[in-house]
Amino acid sequence: MIKDTDQYLLEHSINCGVLSGIFCEFLGYDRDTTEQVSLGALLMDIGMSSLPDEIRNNTGEFSSNDWEVMKTHVEIGAELVEQCGDISDLSLRIIVQHHERVDGSGYPKGLVGDEISEFARIAAIVDAYDAMTSNRIHQNSITPTQALKRLTATENLDQELVKQFIQCIGVHPVGSLVRLKSGKLGIVSKINPKNPVSPHVMTFYSVTSQHFNEVKRIDLSQYDDEIISGVRPEEFSLNLPKFFKDVFVNQMPL
Repeated sequence: MIKDTDQYLLEHSINCGVLSGIFCEFLGYDRDTTEQVSLGALLMDIGMSSLPDEIRNNTGEFSSNDWEVMKTHVEIGAELVEQCGDISDLSLRIIVQHHERVDGSGYPKGLVGDEISEFARIAAIVDAYDAMTSNRIHQNSITPTQALKRLTATENLDQELVKQFIQCIGVHPVGSLVRLKSGKLGIVSKINPKNPVSPHVMTFYSVTSQHFNEVKRIDLSQYDDEIISGVRPEEFSLNLPKFFKDVFVNQMPL
């Protein structure tokens, strides 16, 4: 149902499942719990598949009636999943509570603080992070680093969990497109736990010459170079999917 709705909903659901699993593993949860959380996060927006396209893809301000319809995706999602087969209470609680907020401003029940499952609070953070770093009909993506900063300014999220999420993902998350002081663009390939601001980077493009270069893996903690900013592919007219397919996979060092 998610796959047949639209591409963004599919990618968002998969991303949330993966990110939730990574975060739970970082927090030390066992495999069974981590899998239940990942499943809940994967399915938490399945109710969106039943909403009208004009509601789901609205690019303007919601009317009060449209907003009430949008909020029904939580209840619809829970009902759909319960009808489809066995699902754990933990996974179901994530679907039901992922839009609740610690200050009571969320929905559908306006729960506060610890009334919200910790796993639903995790899902809320992951949901917001992936939404901000994805291109959508009504908004362009921002860089992962910018998204992490915004999470810290979003007071209705569990800020203790936000801090731990940032530690888990890293200052420059794996997969981030970054610009180096040397004028190269690279993709963060590995976090450096001892030096979070100096991860391993795959460099592949020169901003100065505006050409793709041979892919090189660099541990920034061992080089006289540093990240000066996160960037978006659109800023340099880069077709990254095509580049990955044609060049990156074949050149990537072992």
